[in-house]
Amino acid sequence: MIPRYFYVPLLLLLLLLVALGISAQPAEPTSDATLVVTAAAETERLTAASPAKNNVVPGDPAWLGVGEMMDDAPLDFAAHLPLLYVIMGEGAVAIPRVIIEHDQECPPRLVLLPSEDGTKSIEGEIDIPEVTLRGVGDMELPFAFPIKICETRLETNKQKDAWSSGLLAFEGLQQDNIIRIPTDPQRVLLIADTGLRVKATNLGLGKCNGTKLYGIPQCVENFTQADLDQAGEGSFQGLDNWTLLDLMARAAETRPDLVAIMGDYVYRQSPCPANSTANADCAAINIPANFATNTSIPSGTIVNFVPGHWGDNWFGWWADFFFPALPLLKSAPIIAVRGNHENCARAGHGYLFLMDQAPYNGTDAGSYCLDYTAPYHVPFKNEQFLVMDDSFINPLNGGIDHFNFTNGTCPQAPTDESLIVPTSQNPYLDPKQDNATNADLAQFTTYMEKIRNFSLSHETNFYLSHRPVFAVACDGSEMTSLDWTIQQSLAANTLDRVVAMIGGHMHWLEALSFVNQSLPVQLVLGHGGTDRIPNYVNQDIFPYLQLQVGQETDNGSTLFQGRVEKGISDSRMFGFALMDRNTDTKNYDVTFLSLNRTTSIPKLVELEFQLTIKKGPRVTNSDTTRITHSDISSAGGRMPWGVGTTCTSFILVNSLVTFGAWVMG
Repeated sequence: MIPRYFYVPLLLLLLLLVALGISAQPAEPTSDATLVVTAAAETERLTAASPAKNNVVPGDPAWLGVGEMMDDAPLDFAAHLPLLYVIMGEGAVAIPRVIIEHDQECPPRLVLLPSEDGTKSIEGEIDIPEVTLRGVGDMELPFAFPIKICETRLETNKQKDAWSSGLLAFEGLQQDNIIRIPTDPQRVLLIADTGLRVKATNLGLGKCNGTKLYGIPQCVENFTQADLDQAGEGSFQGLDNWTLLDLMARAAETRPDLVAIMGDYVYRQSPCPANSTANADCAAINIPANFATNTSIPSGTIVNFVPGHWGDNWFGWWADFFFPALPLLKSAPIIAVRGNHENCARAGHGYLFLMDQAPYNGTDAGSYCLDYTAPYHVPFKNEQFLVMDDSFINPLNGGIDHFNFTNGTCPQAPTDESLIVPTSQNPYLDPKQDNATNADLAQFTTYMEKIRNFSLSHETNFYLSHRPVFAVACDGSEMTSLDWTIQQSLAANTLDRVVAMIGGHMHWLEALSFVNQSLPVQLVLGHGGTDRIPNYVNQDIFPYLQLQVGQETDNGSTLFQGRVEKGISDSRMFGFALMDRNTDTKNYDVTFLSLNRTTSIPKLVELEFQLTIKKGPRVTNSDTTRITHSDISSAGGRMPWGVGTTCTSFILVNSLVTFGAWVMG
């Protein structure tokens, strides 16, 4: 008979395995890119492998559009440097950044300046934060960032007040304007999806399959004149139909205290053929910097398109966002949400360098990208903004851009009092993506726990993301509600203190409020500048809409249900929204403004549709207990990715205790 003490090592091994199993977090999502978990555990970031440098595309001057140039951003970006802007980050830390030429030195420090009229001063002592080098780049492709970014971080209200008063500044840097940093913003400007949509199929230069640059397959072999003569295929938006420069100038004139941009800053994924199937004139974006002023390029000369005014490099970011946004960047701090066009296959390298609120891991600009970044919160006196990075979500099935938008009315209004319940997208259409989809559900469920915990500090919270959570769209004759992955990641009490969900992604304006605040208000500001999607939603059906989304409950219903009280869905004009806190009611009045270009000077037009978002909490007497991952499965609703973990661990521990008692006799 085997002695009982023989089983002691086995018992210890089993206990160790169970301990590891209980403490293990859900598996991180994976994608086709090689992922490496970074050391910073709190940020929960994943790094995607980047293409090798100097991976360029050969081109031909026939594509450059020389002599046919329309107005785009000026090629001499250095004339606009230094460029100062402020990003709002985790915990409402204000991050003043300055872009300078790559061979310049950062300002050595922040300094306290004397007031010109002698009326402003700072009482008591103030800690002056240091100036750090965020990153510096070069002209090496594919991620050419020949600039340097220096930044500082203002954490205290005294530091922010000193900056806003013009008394705290970068030493030796001429600042033409003061970007005031609010601690209690009254007016917030909301905008999304601003870039010029240019996405050639295979660069329009023949049929070849090679590596991808900015998400587009490259042609690297020789091509013929017939290839050049053939109209380029893809999605193209003419520069004459891109109003961002005028829109941003008018937006700055509204004098917001804070700006929230819900992603998709750069849509220029490729050059634009002078001859395209869309008949869109955007060839001016092709001009490479080193051929900017040369209009006598010999016919047949092979030149590099990169860097033109496109792609995930400084020239693409400069033309598609920074230059047209200059007036707005100079007017107020930015909460910079990440969109799906800033994922790592598109413009993610530039986003992390230029716009991300987190410290930059290294000085080599564009050297790395992260598929996922953790949510964060930006708290102010009366409200808080909860920021989610949902730029990369499986399944990768094409999304809203690939819906069937037909010229008709969807759906027909019911003839009786019956309700219309939009369907949820089916994510399990490709079995090869099921594992990645389930991993994303686990990832975003964990992220939503953080969103819930952040929200407990304020009664009024606004959720900022790129993808809408409770929006509707027509796919052919079928009405759909999206986004499924985010809906499924929500627990019953996640949004109790969230009064509105604000996003973009769908290239139109949409706003929905719900009876008795059963769901947060949903705002979609996807009409900021990129090519709008024709929207054929029947405006008469909004009072008949009933959303039934989220996890299925034990009684067969869903966690989130709400009947639409009022709504609008409009894709006729470009625009943005202003959200003003009413000084009497403390509610938030939302005004939707569109750009009218029929006048000699484009002006803003206020839409008749207006909306008021009530202050929080949205759900009274809600549970304010902070939740952890071990609690989530019992927080209301069934987890689609494996609820039984806690229960299974309990059974195993119970069994091991019994076994251990027998071993120890």
